[in-house]
This record gives sequence, structure tokens and C-alpha cells, in this order.
Amino acid sequence: MCEPVADSDIVLVPSTVDEPFGNTAVEAMLAQRPLVVSRTSGLREAAAGYANARFVTPDDPAALADAVEEIIAAWPKVRETIAADRELAIRRHDPALYRRAIAAWCRPNPAESQ
Repeated sequence: MCEPVADSDIVLVPSTVDEPFGNTAVEAMLAQRPLVVSRTSGLREAAAGYANARFVTPDDPAALADAVEEIIAAWPKVRETIAADRELAIRRHDPALYRRAIAAWCRPNPAESQ
């Protein structure tokens, strides 16, 4: 795990351009840290479904500050629910899961070859 993520109270990923995938967003969830990300393609995908992820319009400092304030105001609830976000991240991004999905995708379907 990335130490700056684990040392943070809240992780901010204020990208102003599309990201292919939001590894930092996943790292935040694995480190049990609430997250504020720009609403861009890869970050939107990586942070979707987590209770403690907030999405903001890229290049909008006021929205970023509002999202941080929202997390701070909800801090007791964040602390109660962040472990569930970590468990979801583990299930979603488990290397064995990826290997199985890729193997299934690459394996030809016998019914289709007839």
C-alpha cells in the first residue's frame, strides 16, 4: 500500500483529465480512507459503489472543498462504514478474480465453435 494514502485522513484525486483507471481510488478504499475524486471515466469506474467516495466536477475547487466538508461532517458514519468499502475493494480487485475473469474471456465457448 502507498504510504501517503495510508497516512492520509481523506484521499483527494482532483484529476482534470480522463484517467484510464483510478488506482489511487482503489488504494484509498484498501487503506480505509474516504475519497474525493473527479468525475472522469476511469475514476468514476474505480470509485463507483463505495459509500465513502464522493465525486466532483473536474477543475472545480469549490466542489472539492464541499465534498471534503461533507466527509468531515459525516466522520462518525464514515468510520462506521469504511471497513465495508475495504471489503468491497478486496472482492472487486483481488488478483485471483482478475485471473479467472481473463481466463474465462480467453477460453473459447464450445457452443459457439459449432
